[in-house]
Amino acid sequence: MVTATNGTEALAIYATQGKDIALVITDMMMPIMDGTRTIRALRNMDPFFKIIASSGFTANGQTMQDDNYPADVFIQKPYTAEKLLEVVHSVLQKES
Repeated sequence: MVTATNGTEALAIYATQGKDIALVITDMMMPIMDGTRTIRALRNMDPFFKIIASSGFTANGQTMQDDNYPADVFIQKPYTAEKLLEVVHSVLQKES
């Protein structure tokens, strides 16, 4: 497992270690580079890379949905470890 404190750091890590990374889980609200920009940058590097987006925030009273953000799946916070594992398993099983 590799962690990054913001989107810019995540992109730098992916640029050097991407072949060893199977999946990214990103928060939508991060300092320096938010989740949406991070996801779009990752998609530019690899359009088929597997990404899970997450947030506890809502937009206009509604939860953010994955069709608004180019991730494979959006998971609303709070979630359980069991739910996260189910989502990770599901995303990793999808074919590119």
